[in-house]
Parts: sequence; C-alpha cells; structure tokens
Amino acid sequence: WYKIFSLTKPVTSVAMLMLQEQGKLSLDDPLAKYLPEFEGLQVAVADGADGVPQTAAPRHPPTLRELMNQTAGFSYGVFTQSQVDALYLRADLFNPQQTLEELVGKLSRLPLLYEPGTVWNYSLSVDIQARVVEVVSGLPYDEFLARNIFQPLGMQDTGYYVSAAQAPRLAVSYKPGENGLEPQDNTRYLTKPTLIQGGSGLISSMDDYLRFARMLLNGGELDGVRILSAESVAEMARDQLPEGVAGPSWVQGNRFGLNVAVVEDSVKAGHLPVGTYWWWGIQGPWMWVDPANKRIVLGMLQNTDYRHSRKVHGTISHILFGGQ
Repeated sequence: WYKIFSLTKPVTSVAMLMLQEQGKLSLDDPLAKYLPEFEGLQVAVADGADGVPQTAAPRHPPTLRELMNQTAGFSYGVFTQSQVDALYLRADLFNPQQTLEELVGKLSRLPLLYEPGTVWNYSLSVDIQARVVEVVSGLPYDEFLARNIFQPLGMQDTGYYVSAAQAPRLAVSYKPGENGLEPQDNTRYLTKPTLIQGGSGLISSMDDYLRFARMLLNGGELDGVRILSAESVAEMARDQLPEGVAGPSWVQGNRFGLNVAVVEDSVKAGHLPVGTYWWWGIQGPWMWVDPANKRIVLGMLQNTDYRHSRKVHGTISHILFGGQ
C-alpha cells in the first residue's frame, strides 16, 4: 500500500461527476448554492495594512466547475506567497485535528487570491469539492467513496488509513538526509484521521489504483460495472480552462481538465502523448491515462523530495515515449 497524496484528486472528480449525473448538482452552479457559508465571498484586490489585504466583491461568485479546473481563486497557502497565503497559514488550515467541515468553514471566511475564472492556481478547492459531496449526498466523504467507487470497483485496499494488521504492507516514506535516505514514521496512517480530505489522504495499492485508472480508460466502466458515463469521463479529460487562462506554469505543454492536467503539446510536456490526462502526489506516485493509445502508466514513489520525483517522471516519460 502507498500514500497517494494528490492522486486522491482524480477520485474526487469522479465523485463530483457521479452526483452531476444523478441530477444532484451542476458544475456550472455557484459554490454557495451548496455551501451557503461561501455567500458574500470577497477577493483580494491590493495589499493592506497589518497583513490583511484590501478586498472587493468578485465579478462573479466561483462555480463548482471553477473549483475543479483550479480557477476558482482559492490558494493552498504554501506554494505561493501573498497576504492571502499568509492568512491561510494563520488560519491553521492543515490542522489534522479539525474536520473537513471545519476546514471548509475557515476557507469560507478568507478572501480569494484571484478573481474566479481568471488564473489557474493550485489550491484547496478539491477539499471544498469533498465537502460539497458530503452535503449533497448526506454521507461522510470517506463513506461516499467506499460505497460508490471503491466497493463497486473492487478496490478493497483503498481508504484513508490501514489497520494494525495491515500495517506491514504500508510502504515506508523516505526523506533525503545527510547520511542517505531516512525512513519516516507511518504511525499516523494506522488510525482513522479526523480530517478526511478530497485533495489528499488516500492510501491505495498499485492493483487498486490500476482498477480506478482502467475504469477511466474504459470510459467509466470496468468488468461490467459502470461508475460514470463515457461523456462524463470525456468531460473530466478535456481542457476546461477559460480562453486566455494559461495552464499550470510548472508543467509546460499542459492544459487542465477537472482535477487533472491534460497534455496539449507533447514535446513541451516531456513526450507524453497529446490528450493524456494525469496527476501525481507530492511524494511521487503518478497516473498517466493515454486514451488515444489505450495506455495507462502508474508509478508509486514514497520520497519526500518532490524534485527527485519529477525527475523520475520525466526520465520514464522519455524512455517510454521519447522516440515516438
């Protein structure tokens, strides 16, 4: 088993799209329709005194689609530096002792970093999506995933923690140190966390996540079990960015779909085939789904040096696709 970190995000895409297919939400609805605490959300317009930005009403409130294409205006607090990001850190958003409801409640009281629909910015928006799923479905997020995705797909080894009996199968994470790689403690993954997130936190096996990826490659169906329509999978995997909005700056040649990157230029994207949709986790696990060539590539790293992970990804992409 592996901690898959942000590979949790594509799973959240599927949860959201399932609810849209059931008519319980629409991606083009404003976020506040489902989470009223976001009514009256403000956006930062200039730096202010005492580290508190000046704000104004956004030109339009963020929608669920903007949450999923990372243009809703939220931030992570740790990947960029601004007065808004400083407020994120001050709000203790990463406290593991809080619930998802409490985390999202804190976010609703903080200003947006950008006008919705204008800038791609990696953010906590996928955790907000998970809270939307809870409210709309009436189920805790982990229970929704178990009932509607993991159990139907036969993903028996996927969840937010492992039991003591399962602990020996949980891969150890390593951190580079002065004397080589240093093993990291797995203790916190042996009990159910208080904070269940949509953007990170899942533990899975290579076999389980391959079943998830195969379902996507097959247009929403695996072994006779349909999770999503082919149309919804295509929606997830197409460029969802508004005209004039650039894709992620740190992965050239890519646009962005619904919680996944989408390759637009193979050469700039390190040889990944055009139309491949993908994501990865901060310790290196990754998924590439290549619909045109009916291929899936998965890798499971557990190394806190994310720069090393990206080098590994690039090397493997060159080996597999560089000569094509």
